[in-house]
Amino acid sequence: MPDYLQFRMECIKMDIDFKKTSTGFGYIGKISLIFVNQAVEISIIIDTEDGKSVTEKQIAVVKNFLNNWNSIETDIITAIYQYYIQNKTLFDQWLPNNVRIESIEDIVSNICIDGLLIPIQSQNKNGILYLLFSCSWDVENGIGVQLYNTDIQRVDDRSIAF
Repeated sequence: MPDYLQFRMECIKMDIDFKKTSTGFGYIGKISLIFVNQAVEISIIIDTEDGKSVTEKQIAVVKNFLNNWNSIETDIITAIYQYYIQNKTLFDQWLPNNVRIESIEDIVSNICIDGLLIPIQSQNKNGILYLLFSCSWDVENGIGVQLYNTDIQRVDDRSIAF
């Protein structure tokens, strides 16, 4: 196990009553989880058709993500590192002068998880979700990671989620 995950804790799961907190245009709230040994609070957005509530399928996507977070976190960080390496020439130009990214540990210290987006059910294909990250090399666009259930489908900037 990598050093930066050595003392990993369980994901902090929040009991959210989506029926009570849904606005009719979806759900916007906060959840807490452990990201690289730190408790973090991230935004959760569950998008719905106008006037409709969050669906059971969308709730199942959130629960599946939370239940599997500990087993997929390392894969997500590795995928972000690979995305950085594939675009290193471009991204290195955008880094602050004192920052160099040459390892997964360097990636970890230059990203921050910000949010979780569950798209409208008709667009969802029963399991698609997006994790949104900020990063030091692309402050404007950040990083988006698309997952299908627990499988990483794509890493790009955050616009992949919208």
